[in-house]
Amino acid sequence: MQNSIALNDFRENLNRWLVGLSGINYQFVLIRVNEEWKCVKAHFQLTSWTYPEPVHSEISTPDLRVGSIQKNVSPEEIETFISDLLIGNVPIYSEIVSLLRNESNDKPSYSGPSPFFEPSDFIPKLEIVGGQSHYLPFIANLKKINDDLRCLDTPFDGLADVLSFFGFENSNQLPQVQSIIISIHPPVTLDPSKCSLEDGELNVSLAKNTKFPVEDINLGIRIFPNPRLDRRCQIGDQVDWKTQEQIDIGQCKLTLENASSVELLLSAGKTTVSRYFVFDQTRSLNPRLQTYIQYDKDLRVLKDSLFSTSKESRYLESGIATLAYLLGVTPLNPPLLLTDAPDLILDISQQYFVIIECTTKISDLRAKAGKLVDRKFPILTNSFGQGINNENLLLVLVVNLPKAQIIDEAAFLLKNEVLLITKEDIELALNNLQFPSQPSEIFKQAKEKLQTNLSLAQYRTTS
Repeated sequence: MQNSIALNDFRENLNRWLVGLSGINYQFVLIRVNEEWKCVKAHFQLTSWTYPEPVHSEISTPDLRVGSIQKNVSPEEIETFISDLLIGNVPIYSEIVSLLRNESNDKPSYSGPSPFFEPSDFIPKLEIVGGQSHYLPFIANLKKINDDLRCLDTPFDGLADVLSFFGFENSNQLPQVQSIIISIHPPVTLDPSKCSLEDGELNVSLAKNTKFPVEDINLGIRIFPNPRLDRRCQIGDQVDWKTQEQIDIGQCKLTLENASSVELLLSAGKTTVSRYFVFDQTRSLNPRLQTYIQYDKDLRVLKDSLFSTSKESRYLESGIATLAYLLGVTPLNPPLLLTDAPDLILDISQQYFVIIECTTKISDLRAKAGKLVDRKFPILTNSFGQGINNENLLLVLVVNLPKAQIIDEAAFLLKNEVLLITKEDIELALNNLQFPSQPSEIFKQAKEKLQTNLSLAQYRTTS
């Protein structure tokens, strides 16, 4: 979404949720330009939860400042914050720092989530771009900045280290597009760990900011199999709310007839917050899953592997191999001693092949993607005449982090025709385990997604 549409959509969501927002957390990157500080990147997250106390952290050199701030704010302060940000002014402590922009274009532009796809996380976002981008190596002395960072009392190994430390993506360089990104986290959320369906009894758990009105919450359900009109309804008025430590906890219990799964549709102020499937593990139509849950009943071990934050990605590799098996695919996890082999190879009905690299760190992303690209040509060459070609081979990079943290690397991966699988995609695959699609259809959908993203990227480049 561009300009007025994106801006109006963001404002509407902010107005609907404002009463339930109470905290702000943001990170910033400033550089010195002609003796004046300018912002080249800032990420703002508005939250519905309060912080125990304000926290700020900053690393600075004569030409660079990178830091983070979190604090509690009132709705009035949020409105003032947003008004400043929309014109490219970033509040840093008690000072206002303007976004670096082209003097010939002093009005920032706005963009939001792609209109072609519904976002998987449903978090309203707005990106404010300060006119035409600057090539920062022509403005900032990057070598001097790197040297200064390594000489600090608390040393950092150059830009890559300090930007990664504060959570900025593509952290090997300063941002090529100078922008401010604002996201609004919803005032009410589902607690998936406490939502269940067993023998027809549905349990749903919610949490919300105490100031957000109950009457502005919608909780819809679709009951499977056969979600007829009489198996779709709103149950928000059946949620029992109790206040616990400045948070309202909502519980709902329903008895449903012939329910193998239920889709929960949560909205706040008529804006979608989340969609979530709850399954009755005893009524799965997936025989592989039925066998597996004899050993891992609630899939806790599998989920721990898939979302492991360990620096060693072998836990993630094991989890992805198991997930692929449960989806009906034949996975090969090469021995660790084969250091030149990919992390995983998937064989789908001996018709389609997927080469996978896994990582838990953004800093490894480009190296892992490079390995995938390097392996593609030898595979195609050595398999000539044996059925493997560019149409039935897919390169996949799995990163078990939220998509929002990796968005700056999307263009690099697309350019190299590597499909990115993020935390949201893994969660969706877990939700589909009860009634998985045919493996060949999963491959075709993945291939189509990659081609669609490539087409969109080319369209944006030429338009």
